[in-house]
Amino acid sequence: MLDVDSLFEEQEKEAEENRAGHFSIKNMIQHIIMRQEMQKDTIIAICGDRGQGKSNYGLKIVSGFIREKHIMDPGFKWSWEKNFAKTPAEAPKKAAALPDRSFIVMDEAADIAYRGDANTIKTKNLVKFFNKSREKLLLTLWILPDIYQLNPKILNMCIMMIIVPYRYKDVCSSAFIIGRSPNALTQDKFGLDRIQRILNSRRMSPAIHSASLDGIARIKRNDKMIDIPFPKQLFRFYRSLPGFKYSHWFMRANRRFEDLYKKHVKSKQLMAHDIEEKYVRKKFYDQTKKRYDTVLYNLYEKHGMSYQQISNLHLDENGQVLVGRDNVARRIGGTRARFEE
Repeated sequence: MLDVDSLFEEQEKEAEENRAGHFSIKNMIQHIIMRQEMQKDTIIAICGDRGQGKSNYGLKIVSGFIREKHIMDPGFKWSWEKNFAKTPAEAPKKAAALPDRSFIVMDEAADIAYRGDANTIKTKNLVKFFNKSREKLLLTLWILPDIYQLNPKILNMCIMMIIVPYRYKDVCSSAFIIGRSPNALTQDKFGLDRIQRILNSRRMSPAIHSASLDGIARIKRNDKMIDIPFPKQLFRFYRSLPGFKYSHWFMRANRRFEDLYKKHVKSKQLMAHDIEEKYVRKKFYDQTKKRYDTVLYNLYEKHGMSYQQISNLHLDENGQVLVGRDNVARRIGGTRARFEE
């Protein structure tokens, strides 16, 4: 079984052999591709406050994945339109339309699978899709600011959770990789309920909520060593989490790739949400519904039309029946009760 633990076990061996080995996103990507070859999909949740670099981390994974796939298969195809979901409605449709062993990115994924939407058709359809996603062997990235907003059923399908809590200027960001519990009977695979209890405990040091940069890390960039201040107590807390595997610093993704992402995805995302999430006022909806039901009732009672004849009037420009006979009968029955009252 290839899982998160085997990823780091293999890298530890490389470190011993090379005497200079360390974690790399490239190595993670190679393991993701190996999972696809072993008939397994990979779902990763990336979370963190806005502006700390979580989307950038996702772009580094995606760009590296595309590069490795092109090396293996020069004919590998992808596009900003097909592989990046902009709205909740199009997310499952796009994922279902992708070829096997491809990828899909859902930025601001909480909009797609809110924890409070556990019983909605939207989330049920997503759960059904991810239960079948193994057939397509996709790499799926969920990028969201608050991991607690994500529906638990969706989160439990993730193989790992990556927390990106801190960015130092435009130099680099930090990432903490959390693995899931292998216990099939565990409902909370990442121990979020336990983490909440720890955070709410009186014994928990208030230092983890402080913005104090009391730690210093030395990072090499452009052949120069740079001192990076960071919240030491907060980082120590992340390393104590159940399932913690590794932490590292990372530089930003390729600037051109990032600019294209902003142009083709981010800039269109807000507009797409605005179009999709327009609602009518309930008062207007109730008035229109009452008028429509009254017309159906009068066609049946005063004009003598049958349920089927009324249903046949509901044909669109493509000849598709919009309202079936049973639906017509049910609505007329409800209106009859209103008239009799």
